[in-house]
Amino acid sequence: MGQKKSGAMTATSRNRVKINKLSKSKSKLNANDLKQVRGGADNQQSGAERWKILQDTQTKIFEIQQDVTVTQAKAQDKTIKS
Repeated sequence: MGQKKSGAMTATSRNRVKINKLSKSKSKLNANDLKQVRGGADNQQSGAERWKILQDTQTKIFEIQQDVTVTQAKAQDKTIKS
C-alpha cells in the first residue's frame, strides 16, 4: 500500500503546483498568465504578514491597557489608604 497524501493543501502550495504546471506546459504561455498565478501567492503572503502585524499590534494595545488599569488601581489604593 502506498502512502496517502494529505487532502489539505495550502493555497500557497496550490499556487506553486499551478506555477510548475504552467512552467512545464508545452503550449505557449502569456507572460500575464504566469504573473497572475505568482501574484496570487504574493498577495497571500502579504496578507499573512498584515495579519501578523495586526495581531502584534492588538497584543501591544492589550498589554498597555492592562498596565494602565494596574497603575490606576494602585493610585486609587494609595488615595484610599491616605
